[in-house]
Parts: sequence; structure tokens; C-alpha cells
Amino acid sequence: TLNDPAFLEAAGALATKMTAASSKLEEQITYGFRQVLIRKPQPAEVRRLAELYQSLDGELDTAEFVAAAGLKQGDAALVAVASVILNLDEALVKP
Repeated sequence: TLNDPAFLEAAGALATKMTAASSKLEEQITYGFRQVLIRKPQPAEVRRLAELYQSLDGELDTAEFVAAAGLKQGDAALVAVASVILNLDEALVKP
């Protein structure tokens, strides 16, 4: 699912909602996490996703990655974080 075009488009849509929810990265991550997993993330989970965002910011080919997510513009690193959230075992596996 990680490289599936449908999941990448879903990540683009989630990243757009995360961006609209707040201008603060930690709040964006919390919003996306809650939308997908229906629970508040632990501080360590937010920290790890924020670290991922920081490591990817400026490293991705923004135009290409954002276009692959079905967007005309956006934050490629946030799309990647949204993709990670969507691909967590907790999101994919039924308890």
C-alpha cells in the first residue's frame, strides 16, 4: 500500500486537511493521526513523525511528489508523513 497510487492520493488529501487544521506541525500531525486512527497520538508518536517531517523537508522533489499525490501544490514532507500515518499497522489491520 505504501506505493499504491490510491494511497498516495489519499495521503495528499489527508495532508491538505492537516494543513488546513493548523499552522503548527505538531497540531497538523495530531489532526491527521486522529482522523485516521480515531485516537490521540502519544507524545513520542508525534515526536517521531515530526522528526520524519524535518528529515524529509527539502529532500523530496516537491513538484513531482505532490503531483503524484494528486495535488497541484502542497507540502511534500507533510504528504509523506500523512502516507506513513495511513500505512501504520494500526490503520491497516483490523483488531
